[in-house]
Amino acid sequence: MTSRFWFLTYNLILLPLLSGIVKILASYNSKINESIEKRKGLWERLEEAVSKRDWQKPLIWFHVASAGELLQAQPLIVRCIAEGAECAVTYSSVNAYHWLQRPDQTETQNLLVTEFLPVDKIYNVRRLLGLLQPSRLVWVSYDLWPNLVWETYRQGIPQSLVSGIIHAGSLRTSFFAGRSFYHSLYECLEQILTVSEADSQRVLSAIPDHPQV
Repeated sequence: MTSRFWFLTYNLILLPLLSGIVKILASYNSKINESIEKRKGLWERLEEAVSKRDWQKPLIWFHVASAGELLQAQPLIVRCIAEGAECAVTYSSVNAYHWLQRPDQTETQNLLVTEFLPVDKIYNVRRLLGLLQPSRLVWVSYDLWPNLVWETYRQGIPQSLVSGIIHAGSLRTSFFAGRSFYHSLYECLEQILTVSEADSQRVLSAIPDHPQV
């Protein structure tokens, strides 16, 4: 189902380009630099966290971009834990890391994993999926990492997008290339739940035949 064209374009051109840009920006942006530094040792931390897993329970994995998306996900996380699942949270921004360190964050104290998402290289993705072995991956709002989306789909693990947002004029839906690229991502998601009808219509402009938008 994954477009081979976009898989190759992303891994051979877009991902190396984005990685280079991030390294340059890290020299000027303290938050980006901190997020790179905080990723050091993440595999050891992940392995230690997963060693405490109850394998009799399903694991629901949530990915958020930053603190705002984490707040959106909290009610769903609390509900999943109350119904007997274990939950893991990965994030992209150092803001989410700092939010989780706050002593008043009692809602997230029962999470099995809270960690930065490793760089979206295919070997990282396969290693992470093999380590977590989630029952479902839930993306919150917009921060889809292509290799993780594609590989999770290839391994038959259900995925959902919740609180989905696509701003008017977004490159994701305003141009043919953006729609084509995001079609290859959206088709891997079982459900796409948006915050408004306008967002739903923008998703459907990229994938008109998706059954659950």
